[in-house]
Amino acid sequence: MRLSLTFGLFCCLPGLVSTQDAPPGQEHDAYKLAYVPDNQKPRVFVLTDILNEPDDQQSVVRYMLYTNEFNTRGICATTSTHLRNDTHPERIEHIVEAYGKVVDNLNKHVHPWNQYASGEDMLSLITTGPSVYGRLALSEPLSEGAKHLISRLQESTEPLWVLIWGGPNTLAQALQHMDRTLSESEFAALRARLRIYAISDQDDTAEWIRYNWPDIFYIVSIHGFTNYAVATWRGMWEGIPSLSLHKVAHEWLAKYIEIGPLGATYPRREIGVEGDTPSFLYLVQNGLGDREDPMVGSWGGRWLPINVGSRVFGDSIDTYYAPGGGNETSNKATCARWRDHFQNDMAARMQWTVSEDFWNATHPPIPNVNGTSGPSPLRISVVPGQQVNLDASATYDPDQPANNSALSFEWFQYQQSGFQAGSNAREQFQVKLEATEEDGETPDLQEANDAGFRPFTKGRMVKVTVPDLPEAEYEYHIILQVTNRKSPDLPVRRYMRVKLTASSNNINPDECCRDMVIPETKNVTW
Repeated sequence: MRLSLTFGLFCCLPGLVSTQDAPPGQEHDAYKLAYVPDNQKPRVFVLTDILNEPDDQQSVVRYMLYTNEFNTRGICATTSTHLRNDTHPERIEHIVEAYGKVVDNLNKHVHPWNQYASGEDMLSLITTGPSVYGRLALSEPLSEGAKHLISRLQESTEPLWVLIWGGPNTLAQALQHMDRTLSESEFAALRARLRIYAISDQDDTAEWIRYNWPDIFYIVSIHGFTNYAVATWRGMWEGIPSLSLHKVAHEWLAKYIEIGPLGATYPRREIGVEGDTPSFLYLVQNGLGDREDPMVGSWGGRWLPINVGSRVFGDSIDTYYAPGGGNETSNKATCARWRDHFQNDMAARMQWTVSEDFWNATHPPIPNVNGTSGPSPLRISVVPGQQVNLDASATYDPDQPANNSALSFEWFQYQQSGFQAGSNAREQFQVKLEATEEDGETPDLQEANDAGFRPFTKGRMVKVTVPDLPEAEYEYHIILQVTNRKSPDLPVRRYMRVKLTASSNNINPDECCRDMVIPETKNVTW
């Protein structure tokens, strides 16, 4: 078997799997796996009221499986209205110690430049916030967690994502301290770096923060205090009656998640399942979301400004069309529609923890549309009524490197990403999707895919026709969903978002370039 030059040079580096374990005729190069450069990883600081009930522990376990995609700057144990007088950093340490036992296996399944941090490095990031409830912390000495948070804000001009799973009084302490000790310009510069994703308001400092500093970017379900039944994040385990709850049930979790040393720290559910997890699912760079634009939708839900120009983003709604008929419109649907996808993804990663053999696990495909691999969206300017050809033939399957014949391809429009029009107006904003390859398929317009979108089209190549609406500029969001079904029980998906901006002011290439000779585009093979 001929080795590539890259493989020959780097075969001894961690994360690269020897070809001796590869299927016949296949060779694996870990440098072709998905790679997020360090400067594109979101900087993350987690605040968790761990041990108030099991779901925070569950979320920490899942978070550890994705830490190679984040630049974790801190994990802080906090209080909340459900855990008012103590914090439990020791429980975080327990989970991270288990992670340390499996990190070598995890690193066999990812790009050599996207390795997981050691258990020791992750342990060094754990701190604790004030051990009192809410605003009482504002009269307490500055906590270790608040000091750490301030230092992480100051160390870089890049945004810092503060994920609030409990009460935010550690953040409140930090803000109060900076307000008192820094100049207004210095404090404003640090506030501009903050990105908050809170799992509802869980103490009385949350509203205080938003009132005093409305310029802070803040994603949160806003509702009556502790009335969590109406929150978007409940879509983790409920929200769409027609959507199966099988993958949040004890039996499924025991079979696929509670395995190996790390899985053994995943506790059984008492109320819900991983209610805090949407905060970092929102940040997973799978090609679907845009962390600086909550309105486009992601595994962590879809969010709208609570007022014109507001930096606070609250719940929005999606319509989920059940594959068997019927539909459900709710805020929870913005998260719940992806449940099968993100549960499978976690299960696939948990399998990595128990096997150092790359070929004994499933890995996410790497979508490619018109030569662009993302995870940032592909942006194309069009004129009203224009047709655009999209080609995903160069998509890469790490589990079958020779070709991508084992992958499945679906295209659909995420209409609510681009428009906030009423339901009666949405039909006029619907693009037309047509398969353009022999084995492609355009199902019936009333048929929905597994994420609840309709219509959708199957195949590597499609033609998109945008509506002929010349009176304004519109943005149409087309999603390519690529599925790796190596494991029939746990298909893993990745996406590529294509943003078509239609305006009469744009130039139609079919009109301006009639005399140009365009070279033929051929399918890519490996």
